[in-house]
Amino acid sequence: LTRDPSPDLVASSWRVSLDACLAKVDVLRQVGAIDPRFDTLEGASLDFGYRMMRKGAIVRHVPWLVESPSPADRRLSIHDELRFIRQHHGARWMSWCMWRGAAGGYSPVELLRAAARIHRDGICPEPPTYDRGTIRDDSFDLAGWHDKVSVIIPTLDRYSYLRNALEQLRSQTIRPLEIIVVDQTPKDRRDIEWPRAFADLPLKVFHQDVLGQCTARNKAIWESAGEFLLFMDDDTDEIPADFIESLLRTCERLGADMVASSVEEAGAGPTPAEYRLMRVVDIFPVGTLLRRSFLEKAGLFDYAFDRGARADADVAMRGYLAGALMVLDPAIRVAHWRAPRGGLRVHGARVITTASSRVRLSHRDVPSATELYLVMRHFTARQLREMKWQRVVGTMTGRGKWGWRLLKVLVSTAYLPNTLWQFRENQRRARQMLSEFPRIPMLIGH
Repeated sequence: LTRDPSPDLVASSWRVSLDACLAKVDVLRQVGAIDPRFDTLEGASLDFGYRMMRKGAIVRHVPWLVESPSPADRRLSIHDELRFIRQHHGARWMSWCMWRGAAGGYSPVELLRAAARIHRDGICPEPPTYDRGTIRDDSFDLAGWHDKVSVIIPTLDRYSYLRNALEQLRSQTIRPLEIIVVDQTPKDRRDIEWPRAFADLPLKVFHQDVLGQCTARNKAIWESAGEFLLFMDDDTDEIPADFIESLLRTCERLGADMVASSVEEAGAGPTPAEYRLMRVVDIFPVGTLLRRSFLEKAGLFDYAFDRGARADADVAMRGYLAGALMVLDPAIRVAHWRAPRGGLRVHGARVITTASSRVRLSHRDVPSATELYLVMRHFTARQLREMKWQRVVGTMTGRGKWGWRLLKVLVSTAYLPNTLWQFRENQRRARQMLSEFPRIPMLIGH
């Protein structure tokens, strides 16, 4: 969770204040309480909240419990800043932050003293994941949940993948109200016969001649009637028979506004540890269930991302900033093929990913114009600058044996002038986008 919601909203936040904090004893027993190694109560509070959130506890900010402190009251010591980073992100990131801090005006002597003290005092042992018990609730009445979910699938020149996904939706234990497919395949390659093979499904098929993922999704949302909306990609696979049922169970049990499934991304490597537990998130992966009220608060898809990546991240960010409770349930799993043709690849987007850049010498994961637009919309100029440094250095990172990793560094260094040029060009395009966007339609009143 990267940007803070308004302090006036009930919202998910790890910025815990111990002036008034209600926590389950079970959480404290499993995840631990306050780390005495921090200098300030504020530093210990942030560590406590972040640890709970990262380990699976649901942490919510309730503004009327106590008066929010002013920003000046929240200032941490250099020691507490570095200890927090070392505790949760490791020694390498602490070293990185020391370098960036020194470049930004922090005293190198104070930074080195703080690092030496952290090394001397050690860090808190890694706590276990919070185990809240099974999410399955036998009181969940299956009969009462049929025909409440609208499934939304945009597709573009991927009929074989689409047929596979629809075939798996046939056997759901909870029957969807409708499955809305918006087909953007060009007319000369468009197949209008395929729906006949799925006459048993509650299909609604719309054809869209103007290409754009946000245009397609917004069209489907406006045509939908479900209390819940389930967003899927046409290349989703390994959909379990109780997929919709499990999403609804978690949504109702936790009172969530959004439930995301765990996604096995083709070629992306193992799922990071923090996404292998149930936790609060601000992401919007394949196989995400929303209450309709989520979009009433957050708005629909921004047309700025019609032909670029990160449209889902923008909606998730707006929902999170509006106070929505968004959770990931790792027990609900699907696979995502990232098909080599169709979809955003038609527009040249997501051709190179972070995963591919780690295993191919010439691939560099330079942020696209739409990704930079997202950062410039929601974050500060300083945060944008830090992102640039991290991503530039990230282009030199590879996976494999040390010899290959060294070769990756050498090749990426040779490409560095071009990498910086691409970054500047994409940033220029992002600034231009800011003069034309956002264009975010609303669900209410359409």
